[in-house]
Amino acid sequence: MRSAQFLTHQAISPNSKAVRMASNLTSESGNNAPMCDIRGANVDDTRKHTQTVWHTAQRWLRRLLVAIALLISPAPGVAQDEARRPLLSLLSQIPVGAKGIISLSDIAASKRQTAPFAETVPDKNTRLLIPHTSLYHEPNGISIGSFPTFAKDGASSALGFSIFDITQIAGWGEQPAAPMVIAGVSQHVANIEAALGAREFETTNRRGYKVWHRGRDHETYTEHRDEDPFSARLNSSQRFAVKDGFLLFSRVWTTMNKLLDSDSSLGDTVNVAAIIRAGYVFDDAGDLIDAVLLHGQPKTTLSSTPNLPPFTHYGLLLWQNGAVMTGAIVIPYSDTTTAATARDRFISRIDTLKVPSVGRLFSDILPWHRRIEIIENSGHAVLILGFQSKAETSQPINLLTFMHTPHRRLVAMFRNHDLDVLIGHSK
Repeated sequence: MRSAQFLTHQAISPNSKAVRMASNLTSESGNNAPMCDIRGANVDDTRKHTQTVWHTAQRWLRRLLVAIALLISPAPGVAQDEARRPLLSLLSQIPVGAKGIISLSDIAASKRQTAPFAETVPDKNTRLLIPHTSLYHEPNGISIGSFPTFAKDGASSALGFSIFDITQIAGWGEQPAAPMVIAGVSQHVANIEAALGAREFETTNRRGYKVWHRGRDHETYTEHRDEDPFSARLNSSQRFAVKDGFLLFSRVWTTMNKLLDSDSSLGDTVNVAAIIRAGYVFDDAGDLIDAVLLHGQPKTTLSSTPNLPPFTHYGLLLWQNGAVMTGAIVIPYSDTTTAATARDRFISRIDTLKVPSVGRLFSDILPWHRRIEIIENSGHAVLILGFQSKAETSQPINLLTFMHTPHRRLVAMFRNHDLDVLIGHSK
């Protein structure tokens, strides 16, 4: 068992610049500080003393403000650390109360992991598509059906950026809003504005941000069909905005307003953030590629073996380390004792219970090598119930299909409610 600590603020040592400056302020305001006694002084002396006091006070105030800034500003390492955990940054843009399945994907990480294999794929378009399979994941993924239309330039002429520029993407299942948060393209704001303007998008100001929009809420427009991967075959209304370095997308105004003015996010929801944080400290699993976040423990009618202890959130995560993929169920608990109980009950259930849809043991349907750990971080004991598989790299196209098998199977089991039996509680 391993404890992971996360830096949340800059530690101030006694020898730090901020502390030294604060000490200087104290000593300067002590016995060595100039004292001003104007009793019996003439007007000129009074004015000089007053000016001295004023300038000294200004100097102290400037130093004090600098000291405060040094004390409260994040350390360089914090920003670097967050850059290494980009799915946490995505989470910070998703409003509290986001409904449905929440999907986070790190395409840049997938590119890094698949690059050695993708280079051997003869077809350039297929090679480009391999790390972008996350764009197709529900909810709200870019349409597979429309993708070939834009494979050559990634729709840069229609959007002002190429979808191949996308580094991370998040979507969640609020329909018909289909909201998304996209990283990696905000530097193309000028191009986005020109491209959308040429397509007769209007602009308006909402919550202090510029929004490019077209169409009324809930309406579809056949004349705009397949103009870009976001309109796709739905031909729906669209709203785009840039906030905090992310491109925001929604098809309705109410959701766009929430994206723009939310003061609290899922990143502030400790149980949810703990799932992603644990994903970044799962030893030797490689890069965290995908996370499907779900609310509430499923219910099941089967109670032949003890249920898992109650939990409020869980995730289905995917890691890649070269040709090795790990898919896992990730559950945050408040303490290691409860997490250990859940681990033991899970092992018992997977080896004894059958998958309702096929009538076979869960251990037969999830036959891969198991990696089960409890990771302590952010005040939680996070249980990771993982399954590892390795692709046959002699056929690199397997990277597009078979390597995600444990993760894809877990997601499929969630969708058809088989997973409810494995991790749910009795009704």
